[in-house]
Amino acid sequence: MGPTIILDKSSLQALSKKELIILNKLYFVNVPPILPIEILADLKKVKDSETLNEKTVIEISNKLIQSDNYYNIHYSFIMISALLGLDYLNERRTLVKAKSKVKDKDDEIGFLLEESDEQKAVREWQKGNFSESEKILAAQWRSYVKQIDLQVSREQWSGVKNKVPECNSFSYLLSLTDSFIANVPMQDQLIFAFLEDLPLDQKFSSKIFYRWQSENFKFIKDFAPYFYFVNRINTAFHIGLVYNLISAKTSDKTFIDLEYLYYLPFCNIFSSRDHFHKDFGVNFLFEDQTFIDGDELKADLGNIILKLESEDGELKIDWDENFHLEPPDDKDSFTYKMWRKYLPSWHPGWFYRKSAYPQKDEKLSSELNERVQQLENIDFDPFEKFKDKETDFTTTVRYITLDDQCPCGSGKKFKDCCFNKANG
Repeated sequence: MGPTIILDKSSLQALSKKELIILNKLYFVNVPPILPIEILADLKKVKDSETLNEKTVIEISNKLIQSDNYYNIHYSFIMISALLGLDYLNERRTLVKAKSKVKDKDDEIGFLLEESDEQKAVREWQKGNFSESEKILAAQWRSYVKQIDLQVSREQWSGVKNKVPECNSFSYLLSLTDSFIANVPMQDQLIFAFLEDLPLDQKFSSKIFYRWQSENFKFIKDFAPYFYFVNRINTAFHIGLVYNLISAKTSDKTFIDLEYLYYLPFCNIFSSRDHFHKDFGVNFLFEDQTFIDGDELKADLGNIILKLESEDGELKIDWDENFHLEPPDDKDSFTYKMWRKYLPSWHPGWFYRKSAYPQKDEKLSSELNERVQQLENIDFDPFEKFKDKETDFTTTVRYITLDDQCPCGSGKKFKDCCFNKANG
């Protein structure tokens, strides 16, 4: 329960263990795949006071392995889906990737959700296996190493100044961007360029071209809204370089910061402490979305902790135990305002409830194991949209050893936490 939130590394890193626990109690945390890449970028840099050391990466990895956290699928997959006619621009939720479509013994239809490469890398970081995680993310990392020089890009786009000599604001920048990509010849070019850069099965490319040519769309904005959304960000970025609204300092971090913006449609709230996100990124939020500075989010969560601890009384909260939480009745609290905004039927009532760890049910465990073992794969289109009315269940494939960090977020090893409780 709670609104969906995306944090960049700067916001996530600022949170203490207690603040992170409160965050996961009050929000659904969407982890974009660019976040582990940003952590990897720091590990590969020459160490200085601003980069992450291996100990800090392990700590952040523990923050990213939470039972309620889900990793969003890569934005390029969502762009292809949009071109095929399945658009997710207005979802405001984490989009997960299905490994397969299955049918159980009762003919109920469901999806198996797979663990992403980013999740695998984070699990390796938890164990201190940094070389193994680097192998897992090698392909993604190479794509950032090959990014074009921003100085060269500014020169390539400098012709825009021949028509518009000055642009001194982000609002005017967006106006120029919209005018540029509304140009009719640009429509075909945007699709062709994307498909040339991204190896895609011929049958999907053919479907995209057939849909574009046969359904009489004139503008990409109407044909594939999310595809248009990403191209609008990229175009504004490059034009912004020309007018020095964005620094042309060559850095892999610049492209990493930019990619966070591609995932904005899949959250209610975006949090960052980064100036690029505050100045440029906020311009791409929709009217129903909210931005909060990472320091303000941290302060709000800290105030909730103080209130929780002061009102705990006889419950004596144990931060490693299960408990349920709703925002305190504090109209000045950011979290309170977000719950009222995104959960309009919610009204303040109880604040904190302790919950007992569920006892192991041998019969239920046996039934679930039997059901999973009898699942039958059926025909599946990887770009198929989940339809709630036609889907009976979803199952997430998770991998964990006894020595892994417990997914509940306690910071303990699995064998010393939930495994021990379930078998105690």
